[in-house]
Amino acid sequence: MVSSALRALGQNIVAYTCLDPSVEDVRLVRGEVLTDDSLVAKYSPDQINIVLGLGSVTPNLDDSLLRRVVGYYTGRGYQIVGFVHPFAWVASESYIHPSAQINAGAVIQPGTKIDPFVIVNTKASIDHDCHIGEGSHVAPGVTISGNVKIGKGCHLGTGCTVIQGIKIGDGAMIAAGAVLTRDVPNGVWVKGVPAKPFK
Repeated sequence: MVSSALRALGQNIVAYTCLDPSVEDVRLVRGEVLTDDSLVAKYSPDQINIVLGLGSVTPNLDDSLLRRVVGYYTGRGYQIVGFVHPFAWVASESYIHPSAQINAGAVIQPGTKIDPFVIVNTKASIDHDCHIGEGSHVAPGVTISGNVKIGKGCHLGTGCTVIQGIKIGDGAMIAAGAVLTRDVPNGVWVKGVPAKPFK
């Protein structure tokens, strides 16, 4: 999805990284596949930007792969950039951090703020005056009503719905298809209609 969006935006992809390039199906990528270390050895920070290709199905907490990869590259001076897919709609009165990823069919309404390393996935809808915290993942088809505040590192599962004015704490997990009608504290996982906590 990331490389497809970048190509649609006319970006030149020089390489992909993978923990073990020998297992990557090279038929699915158009370019060289390297480890993180070999990419750093081959390209300096002034030659390339890094675009993350890391989705998640659980919250992005301090020890998550996302945070480790971000630390690896930024600690070496690389800039991590995101994108807004040409088939997304983003209101000019919203703020999207340059490292965030807004995928095809997503809608971001006025007054919304999207923090660093957020993924707003395919056909997700975020209404007015929302705030999506750093490293959160809004999965495909999620509907977020107005004035919703989402903390850092949250995961909102495919097709879930969040009603107006809800607050979701850091590291919370909203299961696929859930309907959120109450605030969710830090680190709590919820599922169901209406959503209730689970382990």
